[in-house]
Amino acid sequence: PLTDEEIVEKTLGNMRAATKDQAMVMENVEHYEVIRAVNAVTHFKVGAHKHRPEQRTSVENLFIAGDWIKGLRHGSNGLSQERSWVTGVVAANAICERDGKPQAKVYDVEEDEAHLALGKWVAKQTKGAGIPNLVQVFNQY
Repeated sequence: PLTDEEIVEKTLGNMRAATKDQAMVMENVEHYEVIRAVNAVTHFKVGAHKHRPEQRTSVENLFIAGDWIKGLRHGSNGLSQERSWVTGVVAANAICERDGKPQAKVYDVEEDEAHLALGKWVAKQTKGAGIPNLVQVFNQY
């Protein structure tokens, strides 16, 4: 595994490549933390969506990114790496918009494949019918 310093150096290298800002070097970093959460996963119960934070906050220049934020109109609505990435791009775009800089294009996801669309349809049809759905069964464990 990479050391904390190697992770920060790699991150700075990616930021230099993305921004063309050669000042993104370790000597200019005032503070960093690398959090290693082994086997950590996010698990939300049915109904928890209403408690998720919005991407824009009441704190000036603080934007939240992660698969758990709400208010992002994008096809990737589940808890996923893809949604985390998209919310990161959207947060970066908010900063670019503020600074009058060009923004990255966020591409929407493809339509659901037939088996996923069918599963969603079945879930909607059985909602409220007293038939436990897979999410309810999963949330019991």
